[in-house]
Amino acid sequence: MCTTASETTQTLSPEEIADPWLVIKDLFFFCDLPEWRQLLWTSFKANITGTYHKHLTCSERSDVVSLHEYMQRLVEAVWLIHRQQPGDANANT
Repeated sequence: MCTTASETTQTLSPEEIADPWLVIKDLFFFCDLPEWRQLLWTSFKANITGTYHKHLTCSERSDVVSLHEYMQRLVEAVWLIHRQQPGDANANT
């Protein structure tokens, strides 16, 4: 489904590459689960509705950008964890 130019991490630090669980810990240091749910909903509404983004405060816009950055890092961390699974035939894809 997805093709990429590179199968290397682009947003993770060397420490996060060595221990991708650090990204997940940082994710929940930034926001707790209810806050993440609200941030995801705010981002979804901002992306789907034609005028909602005009009603976002500067802080909410900053949160939407942070959401994107955290999701980039989270996807890369999960990809690394996936590749570390022993015996998984798809782990190297």
